[in-house]
Amino acid sequence: TDLLTALTEVVRLVTDGKLIQHVVHRKQRVLLAVASELLGSMTRSRYGFSEDFDVVDRLSGLSRGTRTLSGGETFLASLALSLALVELAGRAGGRLEALFLDEGFGSLDASSLGEALDTLTQKAEGGRLVAVISHLKSVAESIDRVLAVKMSPTGSHVTWISAAERERMLTEDVERGLVS
Repeated sequence: TDLLTALTEVVRLVTDGKLIQHVVHRKQRVLLAVASELLGSMTRSRYGFSEDFDVVDRLSGLSRGTRTLSGGETFLASLALSLALVELAGRAGGRLEALFLDEGFGSLDASSLGEALDTLTQKAEGGRLVAVISHLKSVAESIDRVLAVKMSPTGSHVTWISAAERERMLTEDVERGLVS
């Protein structure tokens, strides 16, 4: 009868969706814990995530809805969640071979940009391809291999940019007063 009681309970849990809900909730909590750690590392321990995906300001202890975040804060929160998914896939034996990030870096101040790029560099060292699309030369300065896309009247042209060429481009921007 103990076996029958146990099987009846398993059937009840599976039938009403509570088991699936429980498993999803546990996975979500792990995701948010990893994402909180990553977000904290990119924000000098200021921000983390609550159980409902709001961002928690650890200085004030207040939870903030995503609509109250600045563009830079939103980007960092999204980046932390993306990197947490990569981390969890790796822990489960899976492997995400590539991570593509499109813009968002322009919404960050210099300090936050540095923290975000450091975190991405650490993830790329694990052998993953991390592709970043950005118009910021300071991002290109931090990346080993840069593919530049330039528009012209005859179409777009792509070239690999060397470290020396990136340095020259940055120097030209400083001379024009575009970068301080």
